[in-house]
Amino acid sequence: MAVRSFETGKFGFYTDELEGDLTISGEDKSYALTFTGINRGSRKAIEPARTELAFRPQAQFTGYQQYVLVRPATPQDTVPEGDYAWRIFSVKSGQLLAKIPIEQITSPFSVIRTQLFCIVNEEQENTPENATAAGNEVRIFQPDGMTISRFLQAIDLETGAILWRHPIEPERILPMPM
Repeated sequence: MAVRSFETGKFGFYTDELEGDLTISGEDKSYALTFTGINRGSRKAIEPARTELAFRPQAQFTGYQQYVLVRPATPQDTVPEGDYAWRIFSVKSGQLLAKIPIEQITSPFSVIRTQLFCIVNEEQENTPENATAAGNEVRIFQPDGMTISRFLQAIDLETGAILWRHPIEPERILPMPM
């Protein structure tokens, strides 16, 4: 499923219960997210929800458009302390459900009940050159390319804690042609 990512404008969503719009507006360091829509069953308008942000946002809907994840679209040093994080909003209420450090979430992602699931790559910062795979460690710069360990992880939306992390098929990167 393709992931839609956007920064400003009006973006429609359509779920089993709602149809509506997420509007991202603003400039400089003052932006707002506004959720509007109607209940598909009763055709009654839902109460608009608005959230102010002190940074230029980048947003992505989850696969079934039940949630929207918002993060700063600017470098970390341009964002107020503690704001360089993903924010998870419900499209039903427009309420902020969780705020989780950026490093813990990569797309694609999915939210089921109170958990967020995503795939993350193993960090390679202190891996020696030409290391070989051993369990969950990273293999890098082999003559036939590079392999990066990846994990599927679950994050609790209430606490932001990683609940579990399991290795999955590594990502294979072929060498550059010569």
